Amino acid sequence: MLVNTVILVESFVPGSASSNRMMCYAKGYSALGLHTIMLLQCGEEVELPVINGVDVVRVSESKSLFRVARIVKRVTAMIAAIKRYYKEGETVVHVWNVPLFIWFFNTKKYSVFCEIGEIPNYSEKGSLLYHFKEKLRAMGPRKVKGIIVQTNALADYYHQQGVEQIVQSNIFVDTSRFEGLSKQTDKGEYIAYCGTVSKHKDGVDDLIKAFRIVHEKYEQYKLLIIGGYSSAYQDKEELEALVNRLSIKEHVVFTGKVLPSEMPQMLYDASILALARPDNIQAKYGFPTKVGEYLCTGNPTVLTNVGELPLFLEDMKNCVFAQADNHEDFADKLIWVIEHRDKASHIAAEGKKLVDSAFSIKGQCEKVLKFFENID
Repeated sequence: MLVNTVILVESFVPGSASSNRMMCYAKGYSALGLHTIMLLQCGEEVELPVINGVDVVRVSESKSLFRVARIVKRVTAMIAAIKRYYKEGETVVHVWNVPLFIWFFNTKKYSVFCEIGEIPNYSEKGSLLYHFKEKLRAMGPRKVKGIIVQTNALADYYHQQGVEQIVQSNIFVDTSRFEGLSKQTDKGEYIAYCGTVSKHKDGVDDLIKAFRIVHEKYEQYKLLIIGGYSSAYQDKEELEALVNRLSIKEHVVFTGKVLPSEMPQMLYDASILALARPDNIQAKYGFPTKVGEYLCTGNPTVLTNVGELPLFLEDMKNCVFAQADNHEDFADKLIWVIEHRDKASHIAAEGKKLVDSAFSIKGQCEKVLKFFENID
């Protein structure tokens, strides 16, 4: 099948990893000469992105008071929008994760491909909730023509679930968001994390504990925790209580959600960028998009050595690795960066080079497009 049009489908949340990734796909597909349409489901109050050469269409969300009615209206609205823009024999539908409408959509008639970035493990593996989510995620990918995954572990997982057509596509970074920035030094020196603030997914509790050790030696540093909380993770009170218990409240800043346009500058101004992700099932199957953004700034990046990060990154060459689930070792690595600025800057520069070679938009879009065209 020769693909001329790609319809990208996303529940649009500005600044989220999934929305950023789908916008990168839109730019990449458009640059490859494809007619690219983004169907973004969001409320009227949400400002849609403007992307050169891409048709961005709002698919309104339902405002019904009844949950079932909202779901039905959302599903029917998205299906209607896809049918409106779909041209048989030349269009593919590229959706994020496994949206509900896949179960009500005639995927035999339409070429639908599903992108899966991770396995959200909001509860402990083995619980009824976990198994329910696992069943849903196994059913959806078997309905579509093929799936795009971000890690080899995810590819293996879905092969075991009976999915045959799979392509692995790395994370990628819109480097244009970080161009033309200059350091703003009036904020002082700080260590920064960005993302959905949680213990389970990103180990923010270990980061806070590590920062307490750093602060004892280097009082001028602050810890900036950039991002909001998710209803899936009930960590807000516990993390804020931890900061109080460690007596570092005046030196830890929870920014809450920030505008996507503000994020690059906040990361760029940091002295060190940090991710203390624990070694768990989510780390095994996922690859954090924020790592590419961290590297793109050219700032020293301290990460835990989990999942498939070691397949792309090398300790003391393009990042600084710390042991997972060990806040003392993470603190040691942060202190090493502070005390070895020249070496850390060289490592950071190598990390920035890696973005262009391993995480480019064009390279990954070409790989995925070839996957689309090779499937009947």
